[in-house]
Amino acid sequence: GVRRRVTTRRLPSLVNCAIAGILNERVREKYAEPDEATVIRTQAELARRCGAHRDTLLRARRQSDIDLGAVMRSWIVALALRERFIEEIGASRSVWLTVARRCGYASESGLRALMGRELGKGLRDVGFGDLHAILDRLEALVERGLGPG
Repeated sequence: GVRRRVTTRRLPSLVNCAIAGILNERVREKYAEPDEATVIRTQAELARRCGAHRDTLLRARRQSDIDLGAVMRSWIVALALRERFIEEIGASRSVWLTVARRCGYASESGLRALMGRELGKGLRDVGFGDLHAILDRLEALVERGLGPG
């Protein structure tokens, strides 16, 4: 859905690179420590992966009106929810700590804060349906930035 629409629209190549970089992110290591995680969490890191400076990426982003920070945050939440509800981590007390570490956080608190901002509820209250809701929000963010086809 979202990837196909992005690749069929004319966007600055740097914005295409950034969106592809975000949407291609996966949680790769089952037992990764936070400093080993590969999930992109800052626009500066995103720009580096695309071979550009952060300011250059921000200028290109303004041409497309896509909020890359919001896309990145939504994607991290989607990855975390996928890890929690689709990948079988188990039902231990530390399940969210495991998910947080796989997403590059040293503790639950960073992931807890992100989930609260993005979903409006705490980790205890999120469910599988929130994964669909965040994917819908992600699609709307990209669609709004793409404008008319």
